[in-house]
Amino acid sequence: TSLDAFAEAGVPTAAHASKLVAPAATPRQKRDRRYGELGFWSSGLVARAALDEYGSGRVRAGRPRKFVDLGSGVGRVTLAAALLQPGLEVLGVEIEPGLHDAATRATAALGGIATHALGDFLADDAAWDADAVFVNSTAFSPELVKAIEERCARLRPGAVVISLTTKLDGIDFVGQFDVPASWGVATAFVHRRAGFAVATPE
Repeated sequence: TSLDAFAEAGVPTAAHASKLVAPAATPRQKRDRRYGELGFWSSGLVARAALDEYGSGRVRAGRPRKFVDLGSGVGRVTLAAALLQPGLEVLGVEIEPGLHDAATRATAALGGIATHALGDFLADDAAWDADAVFVNSTAFSPELVKAIEERCARLRPGAVVISLTTKLDGIDFVGQFDVPASWGVATAFVHRRAGFAVATPE
């Protein structure tokens, strides 16, 4: 099953992954890189909400839909999304080398079903060319959240953004739901870039 494959890939737990984060150079960096994770089924719930429940369902000129995780850590969300939605194009962007390396190893064990890039997601244009974007913004500084909001305002029309704990400004808010996380239950806020009408679930 998808869950078995996920487990066998050796994706680190949140407790293990937090030890892979390099020491922060500044207080803001320490806050922005505080680590927390979603489990397999929670990750699948986020992907389904972003792509199917709130998303457009459109295929871009015959290309698969694209799901991006900003700050993808060890790849728990990206790999769960790829396993549960075959044919999906999945990209994760992570700035911490230790976390990125763990995601790369797990992805290789699963046959390369997702792509993981090392770097700053704000500067990675590929991360913002997406149908659906997920960001675990729970511990992010106000400055980083503001920068994310500015980039979200330039997403393609109809793109969906799901943020944990933090509701974003500058992009239409369309719903919310609770999702289990490594630190407890988090609120997922759903946003959509204006452009064309999509039915919102009841």
